[in-house]
Amino acid sequence: MPAASCCRWSRGWSSTLHPVGVFVSCPFAESTPNGSRDIAPVEELAELAVTPTTVFVFENLETMFAMPDLPGAVVVHGGGYAAPRLGAIPWINAGRVIYWGDLDSDGFAILHALRAGCRSVTSTLMDEATLLQFRDLWVPEPKPAGGTYSTLTAGEQAALGRIRSEGNVRLEQERIEWSYALLRLLAVAANPDRLAG
Repeated sequence: MPAASCCRWSRGWSSTLHPVGVFVSCPFAESTPNGSRDIAPVEELAELAVTPTTVFVFENLETMFAMPDLPGAVVVHGGGYAAPRLGAIPWINAGRVIYWGDLDSDGFAILHALRAGCRSVTSTLMDEATLLQFRDLWVPEPKPAGGTYSTLTAGEQAALGRIRSEGNVRLEQERIEWSYALLRLLAVAANPDRLAG
């Protein structure tokens, strides 16, 4: 996966279980108080004077680092089941949240939990067509989540149903060709109703 532009600022908050990174593209860099890279609690992040129009939430650090700078965009490492904590940051809820997680039952469980904390969450690259297109990259999911998730769209429910019917498989996001994934991410950022799911 290619390296992203170095013109970005990063902060995060740490917990012993779920460190979470936040990467803000260049237009917001001057708003940051402590230079190019540090760690801060969620309460401090909530006070930052940034106003993103789009917040990308990824479950893989490598994917987050590969994302290019986009005007008005923030890229967040969701931290797995810690992702609902993002809802405590007002500037995240002020923008559109685009979530991309692993295509497995845990990915959909995390998406469901994220929607409990954030108002406007659209998934991308989490549909049945993407799952089947990259069938050769599937691996077994060691401990599948067995819940039901009322916030999933019909397309997301179909993808989760297919994952389970195929024997609880997993398509990790970093296995998807980056050039393909980036086009999908840019498309849904430009129009949240397109290529969602």
